[in-house]
Amino acid sequence: QVVTAHGPGSWTDAPPFEAIANRPATTRKWLVDFISQPHAHMLTRDYTPAQVNSIAGYILSLRQH
Repeated sequence: QVVTAHGPGSWTDAPPFEAIANRPATTRKWLVDFISQPHAHMLTRDYTPAQVNSIAGYILSLRQH
């Protein structure tokens, strides 16, 4: 996922973080579980639990409602 203020988000069809944050079903737990599991087109990363929690927190900070 590429984070930019405007313009194309990435080379995949992944939604922008803002769109993920604003989904009604998005919760911190869901994000932590999703980020922790390998998934298509995501580089393999060995994130610590603190890093995963920080990423989830950042995404949730983009929520507009």
